[in-house]
Amino acid sequence: MVQQAGTVCLPSRHVTDGSVSDTPNALIADLGVNAAPGFVYSIYDDRSTGKQHIVFLCALPTDSAPGALRQGEWLDLAKISALSIKDSALKWLMNRFVRENSVGNYSIYYGDEINGSIKQFAS
Repeated sequence: MVQQAGTVCLPSRHVTDGSVSDTPNALIADLGVNAAPGFVYSIYDDRSTGKQHIVFLCALPTDSAPGALRQGEWLDLAKISALSIKDSALKWLMNRFVRENSVGNYSIYYGDEINGSIKQFAS
């Protein structure tokens, strides 16, 4: 998570030069994480800001503990619900992730910042 303007948010990057698929790799490199983007976890439009958010599940190597980040910090999932997340769509997304992570069963959300659909990944 990244501290920004009195709230926390996910690390983000605008798609500018290059392709949409280059953007997650560039963001991961900016963070200094040895990870790879995996499944899309959420796609939603924020109509109030005119932005589209795409959230990926990322696989980290399991052979060692994650190192320090260049931007942001690692958080214990148990602390997510107590975070000051002003964006209600992000707060809901993070709480859904904590619930799904506890059982190891993830789904994808697509819609906007108010409503949408949640679909289970095919098994």
